[in-house]
Amino acid sequence: MSGYGVLTGFHAVEEAVRAAGNSAQGHSAAKNGMRLVFSKEGPRVRRILAMGKTLGIPCRQVPAAELDALTAGLPPELRDHRGLALVLENGTGVCASAPFAP
Repeated sequence: MSGYGVLTGFHAVEEAVRAAGNSAQGHSAAKNGMRLVFSKEGPRVRRILAMGKTLGIPCRQVPAAELDALTAGLPPELRDHRGLALVLENGTGVCASAPFAP
């Protein structure tokens, strides 16, 4: 995967998903490279996943170690993914916490 960013933190991810739904592009914004990756489904994660699914954002459950690897290139304060991350591929127009390429 080349040229992608990762957004972590419940509030940041939720607002990015909400912004995709409120954008002028609406549902098409969600299909332009956004995907939710999660390792555990607590109440907050379920709420965010439900919003994402409504917009057509792909959601995929992965082992926690895969999320750790995905966020390894972020600054230390942004690596605490809490079991959820939003991956933004190829500059989808939503500002990521930090861009990185594996």
